[in-house]
Order: sequence, then C-alpha cells, then structure tokens
Amino acid sequence: MVDPRPRLFKNVIDYKTQQSRLFPLLASAYAFRFVSEWLMCG
Repeated sequence: MVDPRPRLFKNVIDYKTQQSRLFPLLASAYAFRFVSEWLMCG
C-alpha cells in the first residue's frame, strides 16, 4: 500500500498562493532566531 501523504504535501507546496504565504513566514522565523542568537552571544 502506498502512503498518500508525500504526494499530498507536494501538491500543497506547489500552489503559488501557499508559497507566497509560507515563505515570508519561514524567512521571518529564521531571521528572528538568528537575531536572537546574535543578541544573546553579542
């Protein structure tokens, strides 16, 4: 039996509207993490 989840995940990520909503949030999360580490160490 084949697991349908990987295909479902790929189809959701392929939509441009999902990408335009998801990627800025991911970029913000990385930026906040790295800035907070920089502030803690610096």
